[in-house]
Amino acid sequence: MRFRYVAYEGRRRRCGVLDAASEEEVARAIASAGWFLVSVVPAAPSRPRAVLLSCPGGPQLAFFFRQLAAVVRMGLPVTRALSVQASSMSGAWRRVLRGLEARVRGGESLASAMAAYPGFFRPLFVELVRAGERSGTADAALDRCARYVQAEFGLRQKVKSAMMYPLVVLLFAGAGAAYLVGAVLPKITKMFLDLQIPLPLPTRLLISATAFLQARGPVLLGVVAGLVLAASAGKRVPGVRVLIDSLLLRLPGLGGVIKASGLSRFLRVLAEGLDVGLPLRMALELSTRSVGNAVLERQATGVIPRAVSGSGLAAALEQSRVFPPLVPQVVRLGEETGTVPSVLKELADYYEQEADRAVKAATSMIEPLMIFAVAGVVGFLALAIVAPIYTMLGKLGGM
Repeated sequence: MRFRYVAYEGRRRRCGVLDAASEEEVARAIASAGWFLVSVVPAAPSRPRAVLLSCPGGPQLAFFFRQLAAVVRMGLPVTRALSVQASSMSGAWRRVLRGLEARVRGGESLASAMAAYPGFFRPLFVELVRAGERSGTADAALDRCARYVQAEFGLRQKVKSAMMYPLVVLLFAGAGAAYLVGAVLPKITKMFLDLQIPLPLPTRLLISATAFLQARGPVLLGVVAGLVLAASAGKRVPGVRVLIDSLLLRLPGLGGVIKASGLSRFLRVLAEGLDVGLPLRMALELSTRSVGNAVLERQATGVIPRAVSGSGLAAALEQSRVFPPLVPQVVRLGEETGTVPSVLKELADYYEQEADRAVKAATSMIEPLMIFAVAGVVGFLALAIVAPIYTMLGKLGGM
């Protein structure tokens, strides 16, 4: 619980916020510092702001953590780094940095100040920094945050870059087909009808489909947009989110990417949390929230009560269906040698590579399917447009 206090150090007034179990604990902490306590009251919880809707990108957030880590190592005030960064930023990110600076100047710890902006700083980052501040290793904790952000951003970029080629091919194929159907086909169709040339079946099908899309296109577009918006809004409803994420896991190729990347995030967060001394329950709770898939998250949540009940982390992981046999086996070796955080990081790196391989396998499977699909569309359009042209030329030649 957080408490706001007012105290005096000699003639100097001190104000700030402390994390403590009770007001008596705050009073003892103030007294041990040699200050005279004036008042202590529970701190009001911070309200979410509109600024939380905009979150910084991976490189920007990693730079923020690295610069703060460098400042702490040099023994300089954190407020100076926050002020310098805020002056070079704009928009929501600048307002957040100014808010952090004001809170730290007011006596809050950096972790408590970060917790006031949950849209920018995940609970993982807050707890890592808080543990670092308590142990006197805030610079190392900030470096951990930067490394985690870079690793996660790198994994997402690999997935995006691997899927970019198929999307570009589909975009150009769709644009070409739309041009043929929207610009070329109507002119040729009018000419065919004027010459009273019998149209082959592919041409009649294409003309009917084009007429239907022209008449019902806005309605279909509205239906598609409505479905997309409904799916996006439904992700906030637990039951709908579980259904959507379950379907995503069953998709060929994509399901393997989602599972491997989710395992990598879970193991990396757990490793970072245990490495800085977080309690096992808290580290596991932060890990399950970082998975990114509701189905995997629900299965991973079952590990927490078994792990904290005394059966051990490896035994708890072994009883969960979401973790391959390799994970509990390696974790058990870590428990025997006292190197659990280290082996968890190795496993996280391994599954990150597995996610990369799964992305490449998915794209290699999608590419031939795309080639066949594009070839089929182009062949159908060519047959529908070229076949009546040959019929027309034959009829003109026989005149």
